[in-house]
Amino acid sequence: MKRSLSALDLLAVAGELNAEAAGQAVDKVYGIGDSILLRVGREKRLIVANKNRVSLTTRMPPNASPLPALRARLEGCRLERAEAPFFDRVIELRTECGVLVVELLNPFNAALVEAGKRGEESWEAGGGERRILWLLHGYKSRDRELRLGERYVPPPRSFKDPRFADSFLDAVGEGMGRRLGLSRELEAEVCARADCGDPLEAWRAFRGMAVTAAVGPREPVIHVINGRPVFVSPMPFKTIGGELVRFNSFNEAVDEYFWRLEAEEAARRSAEEARGEASRLMASIEEARRVGDRNLAEAEEARRVGEAIMLNLYGLEELLSEARRLYGEDRDAFPKRAVGLSVGSIRVVGFDAVKKALRLDLDGLEAIIGLNESPGDAANKYFGLAKELRRKAEGAGETIRRLEERLRELQLRAEREESSFKDSVRVVYGKEWFERFKWFVTSGGRGVLAGRNADQNEALVKRYMRNGDLFFHADVPGAAATVLRINGGSPSPVDIMEAAVFAASNSRLWSAGAMAGDVFYVEGGRVGKEAPSGEYVGKGSFMIYGERNWVRGVELSLGVGVRFDGEVARLISAPPSAVARLAHVYAVIRPGSMERGRAAQAVREGLIKMDARARRVVADQLVELIPGPSRVMDVRAGNPIDWAEARAAFQ
Repeated sequence: MKRSLSALDLLAVAGELNAEAAGQAVDKVYGIGDSILLRVGREKRLIVANKNRVSLTTRMPPNASPLPALRARLEGCRLERAEAPFFDRVIELRTECGVLVVELLNPFNAALVEAGKRGEESWEAGGGERRILWLLHGYKSRDRELRLGERYVPPPRSFKDPRFADSFLDAVGEGMGRRLGLSRELEAEVCARADCGDPLEAWRAFRGMAVTAAVGPREPVIHVINGRPVFVSPMPFKTIGGELVRFNSFNEAVDEYFWRLEAEEAARRSAEEARGEASRLMASIEEARRVGDRNLAEAEEARRVGEAIMLNLYGLEELLSEARRLYGEDRDAFPKRAVGLSVGSIRVVGFDAVKKALRLDLDGLEAIIGLNESPGDAANKYFGLAKELRRKAEGAGETIRRLEERLRELQLRAEREESSFKDSVRVVYGKEWFERFKWFVTSGGRGVLAGRNADQNEALVKRYMRNGDLFFHADVPGAAATVLRINGGSPSPVDIMEAAVFAASNSRLWSAGAMAGDVFYVEGGRVGKEAPSGEYVGKGSFMIYGERNWVRGVELSLGVGVRFDGEVARLISAPPSAVARLAHVYAVIRPGSMERGRAAQAVREGLIKMDARARRVVADQLVELIPGPSRVMDVRAGNPIDWAEARAAFQ
């Protein structure tokens, strides 16, 4: 199973980051453990960097917190480009304010270094006297040392650069991958595509894969064997095998592949922490038991001594009287003279000169009585000691009960962490073309699509909307382009209203706190990009030609839920009147005051209470379906149509 991205993968990640995020400003920097998250652009896209990967991600961990030192350096700085400067597991995110160098090596590290001047010699060529401005971890080895404020030294390379044909001349044969810095999987794939006995042919096969990864056309896939993802790559590997699950972008494939790996590692760490604390608690419980048993034994001993004193009051009075007489006669000789004094079964066995106390053998029990102490006072002293020791033993018992309760909680937590991850693992599946958009099927069986962002609005109208389809848009800027697909016949008033509700809800009306708004619709053939002379139509915006049809006072409300098709869990967002036909369980939401992240968590918890299978749903995915601050009205069960019927609405 692949545990981290390879050098080939980083070429693909860099290429896609340049196409999708270059030119956008960093506005937030977060951290969780050794993971770094950069939020960039108006669309608030996240770039994650950790020991496994560097990629775009849609998932913000709930316990991520700001990284003030790095944020102070990068906030407001534009991402210029991403580079994999040499064929190694190192990627550079170049910004106006410095270069974030991420090393997916052992140990994982990241450093922000000075950007350098234009035309300055690169590190790869041996130049680049650039200081470290921020550092995740200080590091020192035989080859280099990384310290804040010092010059950044790139990782040493013990292999030949495979990008050049002459590197293959004396590298082919056994150990080729090690001599060229290729992963085992990449070496096997190169040799499956070419004769590795021919250096030039092997280099051409490698170069073809590298060029495809860097500039395309890519075919991002996850290889799934026995239902478990084992490999992610910018193109299928002949040598890996298994079922291929295809994605629109490599970053999407990487995010889908590694989030489960990272979640599994987090669950395992949490379970191990719980077991470690449980182990320490067990030791504390054993010690508390020993202390309690010892106190009980000593309490019983003290009680018996007290009773023995009470049974021998007169004999003790006589012995103490004689001892005081001897002490008065000669204090220095008293310790020797006292030992052996006896009255009946009571005998002196020792004397503490500091405490002026006799140590007595009292019917086989040891008693300590002061020379000037009365037997009655001595008995009360032992009874009081027995009472105090019993109180301590009871306290130890209460401590044990409290520790055992905490131990049970930790053991349950460890089991819950492991089982909850297993329950929450989603099956990776090949998505239909329409699932990249927001979508639903109306009560009348017609498909509706809505863009998630300006790029999707553009693609939806240009590539997927047909002349006979209906285009819906809320009467405000910043709304999703919404398309009701017409596959024959006329849409019913219910179809029109449900499409209008979807368009209004996926607009800025929701974030503004509006409860209702107006929506217009026109035929697809009357939507275009041609603006009047002197005007400009931006990305995601369109010109409407001719008269518009209106739906006034559309109520903003959505059903957000999940449907289960075998082992596959699909998230659903639809008007409340349509969602029950699509989801097994769903929550009805309306504009409110609960921010999107908290609302998503509340929806998830409600779905899980209704159906335990909803553990497969990640709150960060639900966030994408919640248009803005919300309130959760209630959670309901649905009766969804067959997936084949839903899919047919988009054919």
